[in-house]
Amino acid sequence: MNRKTQRFGIIIVVCVALSVVVWIASRRSVEPLAVKVTEVAPSETESPAPRLAPSAVAIEVPAPRADVAATVTSSTRPVNRITTPQKLIAASPTLPPTSQPLRETYETLRDRSVAGDVPASCRLAVELDRCSDFSLDRLRAVIDRWKVSVAAAPAGSGEAIYAVRRRDGLQRSLDRELAHCDGAPNVPDEPAWKYLFNAASNGHIPSMLRFAQHPPIDPNAERDREGLTLYQQNTGHFLEQAARAGNRLAIALLAAAYQGVPLPRLRQQVIPVDLPLALRYVIVTDRLNVPGANTTYGVSGSMDAVKAKLSPEQIETAMREADEFVREIEAAASQEPGYDDVVNLRVMTDGRECG
Repeated sequence: MNRKTQRFGIIIVVCVALSVVVWIASRRSVEPLAVKVTEVAPSETESPAPRLAPSAVAIEVPAPRADVAATVTSSTRPVNRITTPQKLIAASPTLPPTSQPLRETYETLRDRSVAGDVPASCRLAVELDRCSDFSLDRLRAVIDRWKVSVAAAPAGSGEAIYAVRRRDGLQRSLDRELAHCDGAPNVPDEPAWKYLFNAASNGHIPSMLRFAQHPPIDPNAERDREGLTLYQQNTGHFLEQAARAGNRLAIALLAAAYQGVPLPRLRQQVIPVDLPLALRYVIVTDRLNVPGANTTYGVSGSMDAVKAKLSPEQIETAMREADEFVREIEAAASQEPGYDDVVNLRVMTDGRECG
């Protein structure tokens, strides 16, 4: 075989090989690849997604956000975008009246929570918290302090009259709570925070607000240890989400928290100090204290105090961001603020805000 024939044969072999390669590639581009999914165990530094005990309600919640407490510099921080505020529509069927004793509503609320009813999960968390030893003992402790004040005040004085009024009013509140909780099931394996965190993690703004401002957590109880960790990791994230929806309570809480003020109830500072962000939210809070809003949030003194610690450039940036924040909230609102909309939503003692 001469050289010319050999070269021709080699060319034929190469062409055939290239054709095969092209055919295989075309098949792979139209046929889906089989992807193997491997379940990865959480690392020792990452808390697992909280779950109830196997014998209790199987509520699954997203893994905690460990990164939400990171400090953001004003030079690179984007302006938060606003999601359109919407009217809060009660779940269908509506939740039981808040005056109905827990012994009569527990099974219904629990079953609805398991079925994915987020407002019911929020409400059940409130009910379990109301009837917890932690909440009732806190109320008893406040009453005891007013009893001391009554004993120490001069008889017949204005101070004594006021202390008696406070003591008796709180005692009536305790009596109502005890009647509301009488006969309620004892469910130590169903901490209230799990129901509330589940609802908040599913985008329920009333639950986000309550989890941040009034978390149903006993910081000294072993069963609430995981809930305390989730509170510390997620509270800032929940408040930012609610603020972007235009909620004025969340905005006011952020204005204080970014200045280093601990959040209510647990009195913990879980949001890092960020004065440029604090000024932005102080300005927005002040701008949204408008007629028709059912609550006015005080910012007197805060604005000047924060400005005194910032550069002119930081102040200008915060004011610009605040202006855009307010414009987007006002543009998204379809009507004047009402008592039941996202903008004016507040945490109620009996859980009426849940839906």
